[in-house]
Amino acid sequence: MEIPLTSDFSVKFIINLLRGNAFNERTIVTLIETLPEVFLGDGYWIEKEVNLWDFMNEERRKELESKFTHPTQPDIRIIHPMQPDIDILFGPEVNNERLTPLTAVEVKLFKTEGGRVMPKAGWRGFYEGIGEAMALLTFGFDFVELWQLFFIPREVEKIWRRLDHSATYTVLVKNLIERLKLPLGYRCFTMMEYNGKIWLHEECRILPKKNPFLEGYALKIRSLIKDALNVEEGNEGR
Repeated sequence: MEIPLTSDFSVKFIINLLRGNAFNERTIVTLIETLPEVFLGDGYWIEKEVNLWDFMNEERRKELESKFTHPTQPDIRIIHPMQPDIDILFGPEVNNERLTPLTAVEVKLFKTEGGRVMPKAGWRGFYEGIGEAMALLTFGFDFVELWQLFFIPREVEKIWRRLDHSATYTVLVKNLIERLKLPLGYRCFTMMEYNGKIWLHEECRILPKKNPFLEGYALKIRSLIKDALNVEEGNEGR
């Protein structure tokens, strides 16, 4: 599938693709926000790079801190660290109204470096992003997903070998999620630049399970997010 780049986004995006280190996860997150119909389809609202501390004021802080308690030991107060930031947050939009369910996405970029396919953010490996995605379950979202994108530059030799590497990573992550029955969704994409165009192919998709941590302090954070982003309760589906 060719990505239909917009006139105000295409030049910057293609330059970043071709300039190596300039291409990073923020570029991908911006692409997803700019073209949600490519990744999500029609009928969704979307927010990128959401930091919950940006929503906090003194009144909200007191409200949250006074009501954060341990789910089984109510005499123990919990102050949530509000980490990590949320790369992508989306939900259905009906008649210009933002609705739940809330879905949070952790985005990780991989690209060819030094002859190997590695995460752009570091050198940890195929499991990049799983920890952050698991942490997002404590925020009160209905669903949490991990999206891994593998970018293969045009100049890379033996491109099919690079595709084999990304396929290996995908199988390992898929097995972790399915065999451990993690409540995470998973999407894996391969992205290539060819003949002045950018192509995107989805290699794998696992639908997320309902978040099992919708209780206690998680519901308080959920209320904070809904209030700050003007989101109303919708339906139970996706």
